Amino acid sequence: MIKKQFSIGTLVGVTLLGLAACNSGDGSGTGTMSLQITDAPVDDATSVVVEFTGVTLKPASGEAIDYTFDTPRQIDLLALSGGEAELLLDEAILPAGRYNWLRLHVNAGRDATDSYLVLEDGSMPALYIPSGNESGLKLVNGF
Repeated sequence: MIKKQFSIGTLVGVTLLGLAACNSGDGSGTGTMSLQITDAPVDDATSVVVEFTGVTLKPASGEAIDYTFDTPRQIDLLALSGGEAELLLDEAILPAGRYNWLRLHVNAGRDATDSYLVLEDGSMPALYIPSGNESGLKLVNGF
């Protein structure tokens, strides 16, 4: 039996919205950030379900900031193609400044069943991210 595994890295698009900052001039200001997720069509799949458990942001200076969702959020990314998006963070308050990366925490380990695809033939292979359950999906473009 051949077991198909799909990598989420090519499936997810993230949109940062509404970055706004208030700064007192001494670097002690705060801002808000909203984060949405979206996707593009995928051949041979009718659903791409990913379970998100939180988000971590890493300021250029300072410790990482974690947002853990009260309950995991399963989102069908294919339902978000064509310009649709799902809000993951809504006006989260952050220290003003530059951020090096953000990490999406997902349940997508080798044997996880919380993130999966539904293929046109009805099969439901798991989505797998190497080290996904430990480190999530890290997006290294700063903002």
